Amino acid sequence: MDIPDDRSWARPVFILLLALAVLKGLRMPSRWAITQYLFTYEHGFIRRGLWGELLHRVFGAREYHYFFLAGIGLALLALLIGVVVRAARRLDGAEGTAALLAIGASPAISFVTHLAGYLDQLVYLAVLGVFVLRRRPALQTVAATAVAVLTPLVHEAAIFWIGPLLGLALLRRRDDGQSHETARGLLVVAGAILVVFAASTSVVSVFGATSPALANTIRDEATGHLDVRPRQDAFGVLSTAPDPAAEMGPRWASVDTLLDLFWSVLIFAPGTAFLAWLALRGARGRSADALASRTGAALIVAAILSPLVLHAVGWDLHRWNALSAFNAVLAALMVFGTSTAARGSMLLRPTLLAVTLSVAIWGTAADLILFDAYGANRPPFVPQIMFLYESATTGGWSIWIPDQ
Repeated sequence: MDIPDDRSWARPVFILLLALAVLKGLRMPSRWAITQYLFTYEHGFIRRGLWGELLHRVFGAREYHYFFLAGIGLALLALLIGVVVRAARRLDGAEGTAALLAIGASPAISFVTHLAGYLDQLVYLAVLGVFVLRRRPALQTVAATAVAVLTPLVHEAAIFWIGPLLGLALLRRRDDGQSHETARGLLVVAGAILVVFAASTSVVSVFGATSPALANTIRDEATGHLDVRPRQDAFGVLSTAPDPAAEMGPRWASVDTLLDLFWSVLIFAPGTAFLAWLALRGARGRSADALASRTGAALIVAAILSPLVLHAVGWDLHRWNALSAFNAVLAALMVFGTSTAARGSMLLRPTLLAVTLSVAIWGTAADLILFDAYGANRPPFVPQIMFLYESATTGGWSIWIPDQ
């Protein structure tokens, strides 16, 4: 049976699902995230130093307090979720409504929430900022070029998270009714920017590595300044990375690793595949230009697959799969959030409704595993409520600092 064609029903359901997804993963920023806020260029050019350098120049000694840095991390998370919500308000039509509900229930939202303060979120905010500028083509091109140059200085693997999404954000400006650029001309611009992105990534990867001795020096100085003990292993990313084959070969030979991957696929794949299918259909149906349609489809697929390449480089439990799923979320937002055509019916056909509800229920119910032995929070969130009560009654702020 079809649901009524009432566009007021979908968005409250989306907000409810999104709130549950956020609460499932919400925590204080981890010591790993806060530690990487301490990387600066005091000892020369290093990987991941740009963000810490900016913080140090703007805030000075205040940077060495956990709660100050945690506040910045939570503000970044709130901004990221806010941009997603704002973009989701433009989704319309049956397929846009299906995407809206799948996005709200996505386990990727829970995982990205759990990454509060991670440099990943800065990178995603950068590409979403480029997308927001789609109605100002010249400014968007400048912003995209800046993102291509600077985000590798925030994190050298940024291209795997947002490279194809950056190209998609540029391409989608042809479909908002404002741009008169040809698809071929815009593809040349997007291709040139992605080449710049790759070149910047190469420069940072080659010249940003420090010696183990310098990494230890930076670690000792940061440990002496920060008012909590930083994650000591987080400084290892500054020095030359170990041979991926030597590190990952034995791990991928482990049955436990394969079981982890299997469970991770069960958690993230349904929502990722569903949003990918919707985005691909939308890219094909909303573009009259065959070249733009094919390129958009290729960029969507690349955006979802590119984070998975990191499985060959380093082990981070579900993180790469979660970023792949989050890329599917952003790809759907970019495809369905750029049309200025008359809003279509939000009525869902029975088959589409059944699949959408199945994906949403699975995404909300899936028992994902997060970082550092954290399990997902669960309704009715009794442990979190008791934690707040204990914090209020004891008056101890140290309870909010994550364990080492």
